[in-house]
Amino acid sequence: MENKRRIPNATSCRNGIIFISGITNKLVVKSYYDSDTNTIETLTRWYTDFTLRRKIDYDLKEPEIREEKLHGKAVWCINLVLIVYSALIARNINYTLGALYYSFMVSKYLYVCIQKSFKMKILNGQEKEEARYHSAEHMVLNAYRKLGKVPSLEEIKTFSRFSEYCGIRIIASRIIEFVPISLAIAFYDKINIIVYVLIFIISWILSKEMLKKDFIKVEQILFTEPPTDLELKVAIKGLETLLNEEKEIKEIIMLFEY
Repeated sequence: MENKRRIPNATSCRNGIIFISGITNKLVVKSYYDSDTNTIETLTRWYTDFTLRRKIDYDLKEPEIREEKLHGKAVWCINLVLIVYSALIARNINYTLGALYYSFMVSKYLYVCIQKSFKMKILNGQEKEEARYHSAEHMVLNAYRKLGKVPSLEEIKTFSRFSEYCGIRIIASRIIEFVPISLAIAFYDKINIIVYVLIFIISWILSKEMLKKDFIKVEQILFTEPPTDLELKVAIKGLETLLNEEKEIKEIIMLFEY
């Protein structure tokens, strides 16, 4: 929050950007490009219960969520193989504990980073589009924080495509912290206790450093692409629609207060 303004949250998807109100997380606006009509459209949704995140995922990002669930099952099959090998074949308690730690604390974050980065940087099509929408999402909110208003197309182009508020930063910091720890647990009997302690300390320090501003570009360059005017216009239209909805909410609140 800056200058007493509530900054909206946002998440990119394959064909647009989903904005979540800073006033109430029950208000959600999706801005997207409709290729059939060659227009930028917005979809406003109100959620009245506590399953907001799941509803957003299934209502507005259903194809991606289905695909992520399928891939998630594959990741857990790999995790199961590691655990079974460690416990039943290698019969090593440290390997087993390391495999369990990796499965529950590391694998989901590592999978997300590898999958997202590979798709956004290597593949073409909708995955590349999501990387551009990801950049546009950052740029429009960076502009809103600085200007206090919806930016014009020329204004938004002057702002960075990297954001210190991006959720990828948290995922990257956890990978940096958890991967060395899982390896240290697995090879505990082969590591000097001093080295073991140093691994924990260094991985913890590095994970905190990853959350600092200096590392923003290093982390996010793998998950963003320079946006075109189309993605920027989608971002501007979505933020504008959300702020108009928020304005109506404020007016209703003021009426009740009087």
